[in-house]
Amino acid sequence: AVGGGGGVGGGVCGLGGGLVAAKRHWVWTGMRGNTRGRLLSAQIVESLADHGIASGVTNLWTIDLGAARRHLEGNVLVDRTTVVRRLPGELVVNVYERQPVARLRSRPNRLIDADGFILPPRHGDSSAVLPEITGVRGLRESETGRKTTDRQLLGALKFVQLAATRPDGHYYDVDTIQLDYSASSLTVYLRPRGTFKRGSRVVLPVA
Repeated sequence: AVGGGGGVGGGVCGLGGGLVAAKRHWVWTGMRGNTRGRLLSAQIVESLADHGIASGVTNLWTIDLGAARRHLEGNVLVDRTTVVRRLPGELVVNVYERQPVARLRSRPNRLIDADGFILPPRHGDSSAVLPEITGVRGLRESETGRKTTDRQLLGALKFVQLAATRPDGHYYDVDTIQLDYSASSLTVYLRPRGTFKRGSRVVLPVA
């Protein structure tokens, strides 16, 4: 009976040793993931390499997944990511980018998402049809990638979100939102749609 127990123990140790040995050879050889938006898979691989995670070199089990995720989320375009291992040698990376909801009239022109993060401009895509927000105070000094604390600007973003989600929102085809700090209000200029004629505008208070 004692001999039998030793045999089982030896088998477990042998299996464990084999697992450890196998881990030494699980090298990251490829990435699979969702990178819809402006970022390409090659850019994600390059960013991970800058973080010290190199395809064909780095052992999959030595990768700090949390640190890799935080590194990728340091990109101004990235909202959040997920990074998981898939054996024998693959990282599954999902990158969820920030989506602009309006353009900011400034030099240089920039975009802004629903949460108030200021984004760099896009060229050659659908951003040209987004509502434009004008009259933002101190915008030239505002850093790209930072979240705005401007109450007037956040109020304009809230209106854009309501127009996109409310049942009656399809009546409001927003062209431009002018911020008025002195009156704490927004002047919304609409494109013609339904009962609204060209040049129609709505003045809204910012609570």
